[in-house]
Amino acid sequence: MTMNSKITVKDKQRIIYLDYLRIAATFCVVVLHISGQNWYTTSVNSFEWHVLNFYDSIVRWVVPIFVMISGALFLDNEKELSVNKLFSKNILRITTALIFWSSFYALDEGIQGANFSSFFISMLEVNYHLWFLIMLIGLYITVPIFRKITESSQLTKYFLVISLIFTFLIPNLLNLLTLLEISVAGKAFEAIQVSFSEMNFHLTLGYTSYFVLGYFLSKVDLNRKLRLLIYILGIIGFITTILLTARFSSKMQVAYGEFYSNFSLNVLLESIFVFVFTRYELTKITALMKYQSGVLKASKYSFGIYLVHAVIIEIMIVLLGINNLSFNPIFSIPILSIGVFGVSYLISAILNRIPILNKYIV
Repeated sequence: MTMNSKITVKDKQRIIYLDYLRIAATFCVVVLHISGQNWYTTSVNSFEWHVLNFYDSIVRWVVPIFVMISGALFLDNEKELSVNKLFSKNILRITTALIFWSSFYALDEGIQGANFSSFFISMLEVNYHLWFLIMLIGLYITVPIFRKITESSQLTKYFLVISLIFTFLIPNLLNLLTLLEISVAGKAFEAIQVSFSEMNFHLTLGYTSYFVLGYFLSKVDLNRKLRLLIYILGIIGFITTILLTARFSSKMQVAYGEFYSNFSLNVLLESIFVFVFTRYELTKITALMKYQSGVLKASKYSFGIYLVHAVIIEIMIVLLGINNLSFNPIFSIPILSIGVFGVSYLISAILNRIPILNKYIV
């Protein structure tokens, strides 16, 4: 590695930049959900909407980064991981957390409907942020397969190349041409979609791309020039997300979120930027690690924060009547995000101190 990004914690090596990424992604998913309030209902011509778009655009990397962290940890063949351990520890924990929290969030529907069927259906549909756990279970099930791919550097690169082409480049290029009203592109897009469907080419379509990418970026050595190129492309990705979303939303006179997609090329560039910058640059800045224990605690509590933050936002909106437009959104979004994150942190810290619960639901 170009730099030492590992630190010793209680005689165990820990990759500290992954903790930074986990904490940053957890906070920014709160920003994402708060900035998303009123995004569809506010006029796209208003100052407020453009502020919401700005905040929403600059944190679109959060889900890809969560997946990339998992890939960096689970696809490393230097670490032993049996199928039995994968299911009995990792998949079991995610599954029990999913069942518990989907039941918790479904209680409101059950109470309003006053019957078990309302509760049961709501639990199966899961709260809006819990979809991530379902996706994560699917990824974890494929870990033994993808570890075979990451055993080979050549095969890993091959997988990433075809992922780039079929998951990001072709669909995004055709979508952009369609938006520019180039008629042949619309027909081509439909034809490609049909071809994809007929190919059943799902192995490299979806979050497996970020899963393998996270492993690759955690292992490959990037020289300074290549990192600089990644940073430039990443900045272009951030700017593109903001401007293209604003441009086509204004054109259609309705909030247009296609460029927010985790599989848009601009979000891919954002995600690579954040991962690489954190691994190389942020780790240098914090090399002394004076706040190491605080970082490790926040990283440990991040899963619980993710799970509980949605109910805090709900309480804030329904009971307190506060949302991102209650005052100037330039200030409301970061202030409310810090508040929700702080309360969620305290709840997660408490849950992490309760035996059994700390093992299976947070």
